[in-house]
Amino acid sequence: MSGSGGSERVLSRDEFMQMAAASTAAKAKRGRRSEPVVPPPSERWERRHRAQSFIQGKELDELEVEVETGLYENVDLSYGSRMPVLLAHICFSFLWWSVFDALLPMLWFFPLCALQVSGYEPIFLLCFSPILALWTPIRQALATPPALLVLRLLTLVGVASYQSPNAITRLAVLAVGNFFALLAFVSMWWNRSKLDRDRAIHTHILGFFLMLAVRVWFSSFNPIFTNLLYNNVATGVGVVLSLYLFLQDWRTPIITSTDLPSGKIHRNKESDKYPGLLATGLGFGALMFLTLMMFGDVSIVPRWAVAPYPNRGPDPNPWSFLVMLGLVLGVVLMSHRSDKLGGLTWHAIGLASGLGLYYLQSYFAFFEGCLLSIYTASLWPHLSKRLVHYPPGKVLSLAILTWVLLCITSVWIVAYNFVPGGTVTRERTDVLIAVMVFLVALASRDCEMGEEGRREEKGGVREGGEGEKVGGGGKEREGLRQRVVGKLPPISEEEEEEEEGMDFEVDSTGSSVHEERALELLATEEKECLRFRHRANRVAIGILLLALLGFAYRYHPISPTRQTEHPTMFSAGIWAFHFGYDNDAKPSMERAAQFINNSGVDVIGLMETDAARPYIGNHDLGSWLSERLDVYVDYGPGTDTHTWGAMVLSKFPIVRSEHHLLPSPHGEVAPGLVVTVNVSGTLVDFFCVHFGNDEDELDRKLQADYTAEVLATARNPVVLISYLTNKPHGDGYKTITGRGMVKDIDSTDRKRWCEYIMYRGLIKLGYARISHGGLTDTELQVGKFRLPEYSGEPDNDKLTYSPEDVPTWTHFPALFGGRYRSHYGNESEHHYHMDTPKYFTPS
Repeated sequence: MSGSGGSERVLSRDEFMQMAAASTAAKAKRGRRSEPVVPPPSERWERRHRAQSFIQGKELDELEVEVETGLYENVDLSYGSRMPVLLAHICFSFLWWSVFDALLPMLWFFPLCALQVSGYEPIFLLCFSPILALWTPIRQALATPPALLVLRLLTLVGVASYQSPNAITRLAVLAVGNFFALLAFVSMWWNRSKLDRDRAIHTHILGFFLMLAVRVWFSSFNPIFTNLLYNNVATGVGVVLSLYLFLQDWRTPIITSTDLPSGKIHRNKESDKYPGLLATGLGFGALMFLTLMMFGDVSIVPRWAVAPYPNRGPDPNPWSFLVMLGLVLGVVLMSHRSDKLGGLTWHAIGLASGLGLYYLQSYFAFFEGCLLSIYTASLWPHLSKRLVHYPPGKVLSLAILTWVLLCITSVWIVAYNFVPGGTVTRERTDVLIAVMVFLVALASRDCEMGEEGRREEKGGVREGGEGEKVGGGGKEREGLRQRVVGKLPPISEEEEEEEEGMDFEVDSTGSSVHEERALELLATEEKECLRFRHRANRVAIGILLLALLGFAYRYHPISPTRQTEHPTMFSAGIWAFHFGYDNDAKPSMERAAQFINNSGVDVIGLMETDAARPYIGNHDLGSWLSERLDVYVDYGPGTDTHTWGAMVLSKFPIVRSEHHLLPSPHGEVAPGLVVTVNVSGTLVDFFCVHFGNDEDELDRKLQADYTAEVLATARNPVVLISYLTNKPHGDGYKTITGRGMVKDIDSTDRKRWCEYIMYRGLIKLGYARISHGGLTDTELQVGKFRLPEYSGEPDNDKLTYSPEDVPTWTHFPALFGGRYRSHYGNESEHHYHMDTPKYFTPS
C-alpha cells in the first residue's frame, strides 16, 4: 500500500476511469473471475479501507463511511435501480408529499373561521422532528431498516387522518403524521452511501411529479384527501409499499453509521461550519416553499396570468402542461448540464421570471412562469445533494424553520387585515419572490464554492508515500491516502503474509489487487449511477405523459344544459363559497356542485374562490366547477392581485368581462367582475362584487361609490350579485341603489347582511334563500328574472308566497322544501328559509 517517498502525481478523473477499464480488461485476459473474493467478516473492514483509499472524487465524509462499512462487497449495486423498487420509492414519495402538502391548509382552516390568529399555530412545532437527530443514539436508530419501516408506517397516519371524526382531531393526527414523515425523510436521505442518497433524492422529486400528475386527473385536487375510497386505497397501498421497501432494505443492507465498528461517522469538520450550513438550510427551506407556492399544482401559474374575456389568457387545461414540462425539463437539464445551471446568470433569470410572472399579464406572465418552473426544478438535485452533507438535526431543522416563516409571510401578505403587523407585509409578493430566489442563490453559490474547494484540495488519486504532504489550493495538507489509511490499526506481519498468500499479489500493470478492486468498484458505481439517472429520466417522461393523458381526458367543449321552454327567463345567484371547504374542514366540491346544480341557477357569482395558494390547498376551483357542471367560467382577478377571489359560472355563453380591484386603502383588497353573457340573443351584464370587512368603513364607502359608478355606466340590463357587508337601507345600500340606479329584488327583506341581489332593466319573478347545509357559513340566494317583452314594460311589484299564483315554469325547485319562516339551522340538509321562497306578479 505504501509507495516510495517521491513526489505524488495527481490523476485526472478520465485517467482514473481508463485505469479502471484497463484493469478489468487485464483480469479478463488472464481468465480470472470477475467476481471478487469475499473475505471473512473479520477481514472485511480492513480490506475495505485499503480498496476505497484509491477512489477519486468523493468527499471525505462519504468516503470514510463507505470505506469503514465494506457492505458493497456483498450487495448488488443495481438492485435499488430496478424498476419495481424504483416505482415503489416514487409511489411512497407521492404519499409523503401528500401528507406534507396537506398540513398547511388544514391548519389555516381555523384562522379562516375565526378571522384572526386561532391559537392552533404552535402545532407547527411538530414539523421540527428532525431536531431529534442531533442526538447520536436517535440518529443511529433512524438509520436502521426496522426504524425506517416504522417511520413509513407512522407517516401513513397522516394519510388516514382524513377519516378523523372532526376538524381538530384531523389536524392533530395529520400533524403527528408529518412529525414521523420528516423523521422518515432523515432516515431516507442521511447516513447512506452516495448511490443510495442519489436514488432517494431523485425518487423524492419524482414522487412530487407524480402528485402533480395525479392532481391533473382530479382537476387540481389530491384524491387522497377528497374521497374516502381513495383514502382507504392509499393507506392500504402505503402499508404494502412500506413492507416491500423494508424487505428490499433488508436484502440490500444500507450503508449507515451503525455498520461502523466504532458506531460513529467520521465527518469532515468543514461540513459543520456555520456559514455553509446556514446558507444551505435557508436555501433548501426557501426552495421547498417556492416549489409549493408556485408549483404545488400546475394550474397555479395560469391562474396568476388570468385575463378577462374574450382574450382570457392561458386556460389551465391544456396550458398547464407546459408548466409540468418545465419542471421535468429542469430536473433533466440539471442531470446533464449542472455546470451551466448554478451561476449568477441562472439565478438572475430565475428572479426575472418570478417577477415577470408577478408584474406581467396574460401569456407574457404565463411564459415567465414556465421559465420559473425550469429554474426551480433545476435546483432540487443541486441543493438536495448539498443538504445531506450537513447534520440533519441542524440543517433540516433550519430548512423547516425557513419554510414555516415563509408560509406565515405568504399568509400575512394577503390576510394583512386580520393579523398583527399586516400593514408591513401587505401585497408584497414581489419581495417574497425576491427573498426566496436570493436564499436559493446563496445556497447554490455556497455549493459551487464548496465543490471548487474540494476539487482543489482533493484533486484525485495520489501516488506516493503515506507520509507525504501534497499541495491543494496553495495549502499543505495530508495526502488522501494517509488521511484514510491512517485511521486503520497497524497491520501485523502475519496478516500481510496471509494476504499475500491469498490474492493481493501485484499484477503486470503494477497495480495491487486492492487497487484493481477499488477501480472496479468505482467504475461499477459510476455506471450504476448513470444507469439509474437514465431510468429515472424515463420515469419522469412517463409521469409527464400521464399528466398529458389527464389533460386530454378532462378536455371537452362546454355544452351547458338549461331550460329552453322559456328562453327569456333565467335565474341568478350569489354564494360565498368558502374556498371549497365545508364547516368540518373537508373539501366539499362534490356536494357543492350538486347543490348548485339542484338549485337550477343559470348564472351564479361565487365569492372566496381563490384557492391557488399553498395554505388553501393549491386548488383550481374554477376549472373543477366548470368541468363538473359543464358551464362557462370567468375567474378573476388573478391570484397575484391578493384578493380572496371571485368567479362567475354561467350556462349562457360569456361574451366579454372586466376584472376590477375596488378601492381598499385600509382593508382587504376587494375583487369585482363584470361579466356580459348572451341570454337568448340579449346581452345582460352581471356584476359580481365582494366588499371589504365591515370594520373598514372608509373602504366600504369608497367601494360603494365605485360599484355605483360601474352600475350606472352599464348599457345592458344588469344584475348585481354581491357580497356587500352592509345593512339593508344603510349608507352603502342607498349609494348603490340610488346612484347605481338599480333595485333590490326584495326591499322588504331586512334580515340580510352580506348577500344582495339587485337589478335594472329586467322583470323579477321570484326570490329564494337556501340554507348552506354545512357546506359553508353562508346561504345561497337566488333570484329569477325574465327579459322584458317591450321597452318600458312595468316590473312585477306584487309579492306572493303561494306558488299557485304564478306559472309553474317560474317555480323554484321543490327539492328544498317549502316556505320556511325563520333560519333553518339543520346543517345536514339544504332548505328554503328566512320566509322564502317568494314570487312576484304584476300589481
